[in-house]
Amino acid sequence: MKKLLTFIFSAVICPLAITGCGEKELSIGTAFNPSMYHSFGEQMKKNMENAKGLKYSVTVLPTAGSVENVRMINDNRIQLALIQNDVSYEAYHSTGSFKGEQPLRNFVAVAGLYTEACHIVVRADSNIHKVSDLLGKAISLGTFNSGTEKNAKEIL
Repeated sequence: MKKLLTFIFSAVICPLAITGCGEKELSIGTAFNPSMYHSFGEQMKKNMENAKGLKYSVTVLPTAGSVENVRMINDNRIQLALIQNDVSYEAYHSTGSFKGEQPLRNFVAVAGLYTEACHIVVRADSNIHKVSDLLGKAISLGTFNSGTEKNAKEIL
């Protein structure tokens, strides 16, 4: 399913957007490398570069993730970005990670590619069985300015 969505997005939607505005270069904000967002961006790049008749260069940028990506696309530093739905909502409405900031409105959603789930993973031999068991433990919140960090803070 993800391969089909990647193909449809990169082979149909992106070329229409690019040819419509005459761009010769395209930058895609993803997430750190290696990550699923970055792999997704690399596959989009391959599909777009293999599209017949289109002449442009595609750069896949490793970034912190969704929070940084929505800021970069809003500031016209990139043309496409992979952004979690909840992050784009917060940026647009100046809530959550963007509370106290001016709303970011210089972007549009093209497609919802897939549903994301949050996972909390611990060692099988740990004494952690529920979220409250994390109290007082050293944990990773994810990359600064990522959707993972935002979701971890919401859960905790």
